[in-house]
Amino acid sequence: MSCLAAFPDRRRAEGKMYDQVGVILFSIIAILSGARSYR
Repeated sequence: MSCLAAFPDRRRAEGKMYDQVGVILFSIIAILSGARSYR
């Protein structure tokens, strides 16, 4: 998890509803599970 926290957070203040590490982690899990889009 600490390696994911090393990425700079380039989101605007409005876009920081969720923790960046959680967003990256769930995105990786979704891709590995076969997700092809965010919808």
